[in-house]
Amino acid sequence: MTPARIAARRSTGVAIAALLALGLMLAGGLTSVDPATAGATDRLPDLSLKRPELMSIQTTASGVRRLRFSTSIVNIGAGPFETRASRSSTSVAKMNVRQVIYLQGGGTRDHTTNAFATYAGDGHDHWHVEEIARYDLFRVTPGGSLARDNKVGFCFFDTNPYNLSLPNAPSSRQYFQSSCGTTASLSTRNGISVGWSDIYPANFAFQWITITGIPAGEYYLKMTVNPNGYFLETVKGNNCTWARIRIPATGSTVTQLSSGWGCTLPGAGPTPIPTGRAVVPPRPPSGG
Repeated sequence: MTPARIAARRSTGVAIAALLALGLMLAGGLTSVDPATAGATDRLPDLSLKRPELMSIQTTASGVRRLRFSTSIVNIGAGPFETRASRSSTSVAKMNVRQVIYLQGGGTRDHTTNAFATYAGDGHDHWHVEEIARYDLFRVTPGGSLARDNKVGFCFFDTNPYNLSLPNAPSSRQYFQSSCGTTASLSTRNGISVGWSDIYPANFAFQWITITGIPAGEYYLKMTVNPNGYFLETVKGNNCTWARIRIPATGSTVTQLSSGWGCTLPGAGPTPIPTGRAVVPPRPPSGG
């Protein structure tokens, strides 16, 4: 990723960070992780998302319609969200991912996960931790998800300060894009510090849901971080954010009607954090 692209991630959404911080902090008092899965001395992260921003519809030359939007994962917990991925040799296609848990008083411990990292040569050109977040488009009445994201992996690192008044929040970045690796890497290190965020602007590769054939009307765009529960954190109930939007039959303008945090969508029936591996269509060529 070039310095210009990193700068783009830093600039996106900075102006709204202060307004959104309060909402996420209020959301942080929801269902806690099972104490049996976390030691008393763990400084666990708490992952959440800013509400969707910069939504628009892109129509490609081949007629594919894409709902584009920005994503920003934030950490408002007591400790960093850090993962280490590794493989035995370059002939192994995927890396196994473990979570590093920081402890009160110093030191760390490892938490084994079922997550994997894969190399993304799609313009990102580094290793991504798979399924760290998920995007779904829902009907406004009960009926389930209509469409799901094409992007299922992230190379996350500190791009923007979010709320540096939180305890243990460092004043400068601790995780960098350079640790996302290259094709020859045998290991990577990703993380989001306490009080920091990782921003993916709407114009990045695969920051979209394909909506070709979906009728004009009102829908919920729902975004979920840690959807499969692979990673330990203090709170799970604030892992979702949503926006109720109006999609037009033609044109690029998306109208946002309302938005909020939580994994239940108003009026849409039960929509818990989705589980299981996403089944998405094959990624089209970059021009298609």
